[in-house]
Amino acid sequence: MAAKQIKITRLILALLPGILLHTNNNYSQNKSVQFESLSLQKGVSLNLTYSLLQDSRGFIWFGTMYGLARYDGVNYITFRNDPVDSLSISFDDITSLFEDHNNNLWVGTWGGGINKFDPVTGKFTRFLYKDTDPAGLCDNIIWAINEDNDGNIWIGTDRGGIDKYIPSLNKFVHYTYDPSSKSSIPHNNIKKIFKDKVLIKENDGRYPFAPGQAEKIL
Repeated sequence: MAAKQIKITRLILALLPGILLHTNNNYSQNKSVQFESLSLQKGVSLNLTYSLLQDSRGFIWFGTMYGLARYDGVNYITFRNDPVDSLSISFDDITSLFEDHNNNLWVGTWGGGINKFDPVTGKFTRFLYKDTDPAGLCDNIIWAINEDNDGNIWIGTDRGGIDKYIPSLNKFVHYTYDPSSKSSIPHNNIKKIFKDKVLIKENDGRYPFAPGQAEKIL
C-alpha cells in the first residue's frame, strides 16, 4: 500500500496546471498565485489521497483511503460505505476517479469494485466481482477508468485484465491475458487506460500497447 501513499498537497500541485490553464484568460502574468493547504482539520477524510478529479461543475473530488470527499472551494462532503445502505459507496478505499459524458462519476476502489455516482440523486450504483457471475465485473481492485467515443466505460483492474462496460446493455466484456493467443493483452495488471493506449504493469516497469493493438481493444 506504500506505493499509493500520495499526500494531498502533491495532488493539488498535480492538478494546478489544469486549473491555471482554465483560468489563464482571467489573470495576467503579474498576478500572484496563492496556495491553500487542505488537511484533516479542514475536512479531508484522510491525508492519504490516491486519486483526484475536478468535474465539469467545478467540484474537486478526492479519493482517499477512508472515503470519497467532494470539495466546493469552501466545504467538504465525504461519502463513505454504509453497511445497511446498498445505495452508498461500496468501499471506502478509493483508487481511481473518472467523469463520463453524462456527468456521472465513476469511482474505482481497492477491493470493492467500481461505483457509478449519480450527481442528481446523490446515490451510487455498485458493480462488484463475484466468482458466481462470469458476466459481471472481473476484479474488485480497480486502477484505471476511461470512456470511448461510444460511451462504453473501460476499466483496468489489478488481476482481471480489462473490462468494457456497455451501459445500454448493462453488460461487461472481458479482455484477459491468454498465453495461447498473440492478440490477447500481455498481462492482467492494467495501470492506466487512455483513448489511444493501455499501460500494462510488468516486473521491470510499464509499457504501452503498440497503437495498432490499442485500437483493436479501444
